Amino acid sequence: MLRSWRPAKILKTAPPDTCGCLPGASGSPCALCPAGSFKSGHGAGACEAHPGGAGSLPGATSHHECLYAPGHRAQTGVCE
Repeated sequence: MLRSWRPAKILKTAPPDTCGCLPGASGSPCALCPAGSFKSGHGAGACEAHPGGAGSLPGATSHHECLYAPGHRAQTGVCE
């Protein structure tokens, strides 16, 4: 019997000597940024939407991880 693949729910918690979540996660408790958003820094900051409404996988840590829609491409490092 084949099983369908599901991504594991990964909590990106920072080491005890820092505050907040690791890049790619936010909230309390830390949870991966949802698809279509990213968080590049450590700490308590919120996830940001990708420029131009581009998509991404959950837990993205940079706008460079955006997924392009058909007919779109990266310009100046962001999806357009």
